[in-house]
Amino acid sequence: MKSLSFRLLMVSLLCLGAFPAHAERFVTTLTLTTKKVQGTKIVTTRQTKAALIAFAGQIAADDPKNLEMVYDTNTDSISVVRKSNGSVVLPELTFNGGLTISNTIDTLRQRQTFVKFQGSSTVSGSATGKIVIVRNPDLSLKRFFWAGTVQLSQPASLFNPDQIVTGSFTTGKAFVPTQ
Repeated sequence: MKSLSFRLLMVSLLCLGAFPAHAERFVTTLTLTTKKVQGTKIVTTRQTKAALIAFAGQIAADDPKNLEMVYDTNTDSISVVRKSNGSVVLPELTFNGGLTISNTIDTLRQRQTFVKFQGSSTVSGSATGKIVIVRNPDLSLKRFFWAGTVQLSQPASLFNPDQIVTGSFTTGKAFVPTQ
């Protein structure tokens, strides 16, 4: 039976959304669907992981083949990064707040969280999903699988009208820079 102090530590980590300092980044698939008004119609555009990476490549003047999409457990965000060194090219989604519930051994979580879109400081929606965690004997993170959905709203900007964005994401294998 686990001690009370261990349980309190685990509850504290869950409340803070924290992971051990050596937590990993995980390759992520993200698909977004955008709805916006064009004239008298509501137009739907689907953006796949490849399209989002290509867009980030244009911004960074980098070949999309050199980029990957990852979820970072330390920053609690999904970003497009350089495969070579892991440097962030474009933040896609940043998560914070909300509520995470977990089983007693912290291997299964259900999470509802607020979302900021593409580096904005303003919360523009929320995400929900199931998380499966596998740890090594020393409690370091071995595997982190999160499958979720996201719903966002984007107010009009200089280049775009108001938009409603929905999507889904999953994390996969650990991301390891090529350098």
